[in-house]
Amino acid sequence: SVNFDDHVRNQQFVNSILREHSRNIINFDEILCSPRKCPLVLNSNFLYSDDDHLSIYGSKVVYPILSKELKRLGS
Repeated sequence: SVNFDDHVRNQQFVNSILREHSRNIINFDEILCSPRKCPLVLNSNFLYSDDDHLSIYGSKVVYPILSKELKRLGS
C-alpha cells in the first residue's frame, strides 16, 4: 500500500498539469483509498496490473464512479 498523504503529494504535480489542460478530473481516491492508505490489493484481488495501470478487477472497482461522472459530464 501507499500512505494516503504520500499519494496526494505524488499526484499534486500530475494534477496541476491536468488542470492546465482540462476542466474535468475524475478522482478515484474515495474508492481506491482509505483516509490512511491506498492499498494495492482489495478483497484479495490486485487493483493494479503494474505500477500505473488498473487490473481488470481494479477497473471494475472504479467503473461505477467513472460511469456516473462521464454521464454527468455528458449532460
